[in-house]
Amino acid sequence: LEVGVTPKFQIAGKTLTRALGLFVPIMRELSEMIYQYDQDYVFLSEKFEHRLGLKPTSYEEGLKEIVASDYGQLA
Repeated sequence: LEVGVTPKFQIAGKTLTRALGLFVPIMRELSEMIYQYDQDYVFLSEKFEHRLGLKPTSYEEGLKEIVASDYGQLA
């Protein structure tokens, strides 16, 4: 990966998120928004590209740019 670290993560399902929401306010909000992750999110940018003259950046290229600009200064 770009920063030389393998990410570690765990998946919290709907039930666990709701249970955590009883004690952690931000998790309560997350459980209300979890429906957004049930399906793929498709964003069509053709109108923006045409109107504003912008081109989308791939995730890979975007991450490289972020790491270079934000974390490259730390090295």
